[in-house]
Amino acid sequence: MGQINTPQYVSGDVVFVPFDYSDLSQSKVRPVVIIKALANNDFLVAMITSKGLCDPYIYALDMNNQRRAGLPRESVIRYSRLFVVNETRIRNKTGRVPDELLTSLKEKIADFIKK
Repeated sequence: MGQINTPQYVSGDVVFVPFDYSDLSQSKVRPVVIIKALANNDFLVAMITSKGLCDPYIYALDMNNQRRAGLPRESVIRYSRLFVVNETRIRNKTGRVPDELLTSLKEKIADFIKK
């Protein structure tokens, strides 16, 4: 009987990927949430940060969602910071955000793009 391949990463997963510094001298591994799986093992992701920001386009994670995502400190999703990352750049998965949060986040992203 054939083996069923399930995707390693799916929408809502919180994973870590390397971010290059602007001068490309170094990189730092940071968390992102997968918004959507794309072709060729690419993923649309949104940056997650623990830094308090004055950015109006953030989605704050409460303590319960922060724990489910596997994040060690208070964090926000910066849905104005979207980019595409290939699966080969993903270092590890720490958790997931709930489906309801992901749905709400996608609505906020759609509204952000419409503006």
